[in-house]
Amino acid sequence: MVNAATMAFFMGERYEIKSRIGRGGMSAIYEAYDRVMERSVAIKRLLPLEKTKLNDEASGTLQREALALSKFQHPNVVTIFDVEEDSDGPFAVMELIDGQDLHQMISGGALSVEDFESVAEQCLEPL
Repeated sequence: MVNAATMAFFMGERYEIKSRIGRGGMSAIYEAYDRVMERSVAIKRLLPLEKTKLNDEASGTLQREALALSKFQHPNVVTIFDVEEDSDGPFAVMELIDGQDLHQMISGGALSVEDFESVAEQCLEPL
């Protein structure tokens, strides 16, 4: 549903989408507001097949990813709050993290050895 006053749209009755904050090969990430819990969240939605480089539908992929992530309890792993589905398909609701992603970090050039080691350690720590 599009709100003409704010140009926001909703996923279900609960989540007000504020903006798209990222996109990968299979999905898009949106900043949203959870109207029930009164907090900002991130929502990951699979892209339509024609907007991906996939040959087949990725049905079940998002649910499997969310289930795997929900088993981790670590500061370096995003927290999954919920997995839902609406008329456009499934979406995962997760903790909204403020900061740079790896692509943004390396857009200015290669990381120093120290920064690379720090990023690698942070990625490996939950494992």
